[in-house]
Formats: sequence, structure tokens, C-alpha cells
Amino acid sequence: MVTWSVTIPTFYAVTVHAMRSGAFGTSPGLLRFSRGLMRWVPLATIVSYGIIVIVAQLAPTRALTNIFGL
Repeated sequence: MVTWSVTIPTFYAVTVHAMRSGAFGTSPGLLRFSRGLMRWVPLATIVSYGIIVIVAQLAPTRALTNIFGL
């Protein structure tokens, strides 16, 4: 879990940085969007942690099988 606590925010930060540097395209709209996206990295990280915690709590009870038919 320690590895993932570093990997998740790093993934978001590197992806947004690549967008800002033009790796996904150089259209003005995309570059403008990606400049403002970096401030959302902490929130995206916390939401990702929350999803992981919820899934980890639901998995032992087999609730995922009942809810989603997995």
C-alpha cells in the first residue's frame, strides 16, 4: 500500500505535466485546460484512495458480486 500511496499521485502529476508540455497535442484549448488541471491532482488522489478503501471494504463481503454480478 505504501507503494501505491506514492504511485497514484505521481501518475496524475506526470500525466497532467505531459499534457501541459504538449505530449498529447498542442491545441490551445487542451493546453489551457491542462494548465488548470494540476490543481485537481490532490483531489483526484484523495478520491482514488477513497475508491480503493471502499472496494477493499466491500470485497470481503462479496457485495461486489451481488451488486454488479461479477
